Order: sequence, then structure tokens, then C-alpha cells
Amino acid sequence: MANGKDQEQAIEYTILTLAHTGEQSDAQWEKIEVLTDMDKALAQAQKLLATGKYSKVEVKKKFFDEKNNRKIDMTLRMLEAGKKKPLGTWVFVVGALLCGVGAFALTYFLAQ
Repeated sequence: MANGKDQEQAIEYTILTLAHTGEQSDAQWEKIEVLTDMDKALAQAQKLLATGKYSKVEVKKKFFDEKNNRKIDMTLRMLEAGKKKPLGTWVFVVGALLCGVGAFALTYFLAQ
């Protein structure tokens, strides 16, 4: 039976990119790098996305499941260029902040 260190080394993190093209249906995923350190793989994926050359960057985690005797290949993180939070989220955050400040001010002035 393999120990924890062997299992950690058996985990691979593959970085795949999807280049910007006019037609998304023509786009092909390209394998960029295979790493054994998750933090380095995620950092590299962020750097690749920041270059602006790719519309999507995906980090896949691959390992061998000894219990079920099979390889597991799963998407760890999918990064997309230009993906923004919806406006509703910002409105909610600002509204909650204003309500909190208002409640604090009301309590402060009524307590005096």
C-alpha cells in the first residue's frame, strides 16, 4: 500500500487553455503544462488568463483511486476571461453596507 507522499506525487494537475477565436465551435483545448503542485498550477493558470491570449483556462486534477482501481480525472478550476459578477450582487453588498452604517448611526445617536 502506498503512503501519503507517494499518493501526493501521483496527483497531476494539467493546465489546458482555450484560445480566443471568432468562432467558439472551432476552438481547440491546448495542453500547456502538467505540474504536481496544486498551488503552482493554479497560479500558472491565473498568469495565463491574465495574458489575454485565452478565453478560458482549465486546471484538471488527475489521480489514481486505489480503492476502486481506476484513474480519476476531474476539473479542479475553470477560469474565464471577462467573466464579471452580476450587478445584483454589488447592489446587495452596497445596500447591506448602507443598512449596517445606518443602524450603527441610529443606535449611536439614540444612545446619547
